[in-house]
Amino acid sequence: MAQFTVAVKNNGSEPLDTVTLNDPYAPECNRTTQETQNMIILVGNRDYRLDPGETFSYLCNRPQVDQNTFPNNENRVCVNGRGITSGIAVNSCDVTRVNFTVPVTVCQNMQVTQNGTQTNVYCSPNGAYKLYVLE
Repeated sequence: MAQFTVAVKNNGSEPLDTVTLNDPYAPECNRTTQETQNMIILVGNRDYRLDPGETFSYLCNRPQVDQNTFPNNENRVCVNGRGITSGIAVNSCDVTRVNFTVPVTVCQNMQVTQNGTQTNVYCSPNGAYKLYVLE
C-alpha cells in the first residue's frame, strides 16, 4: 500500500469553485466537488471557494501498489475548477516522483543457537543474521 499526501494550492489570481481532483494512477485519490468543498471550508477565510494563495491537503491510500502502478515512477494529479469572476475553466496538473524502497526483510522462521557467550540467530528464508550477546 502506498500513502500519498495531496496538497492543492490556488496559485492564480481568481477564486475557484467546483474544484475536483483527478489521479489516473491512483483513482482512490480522486475527489469530487463536494469532497473538496468539505476541505476548502476548513482553510483560509472558511468559505467554499479556493481563494488565491489558499491551500488544502489530504491523505490518500492506494492499495496493491508495485513498481508497475506508476509509469516511469511518476504520479500525476490534476486539479480542475472554475474561476468565480470569469467563469473560465482552469486545469493544472503536477507530476510527483514515486520512489520505491527495498521491502523490509521479514524473518519467517527464526532459529537460535547458543555457544557459551555467543548467541546466533538464523533467519529463513531470507538468510542468516548473527546476534551476539556478551555477558
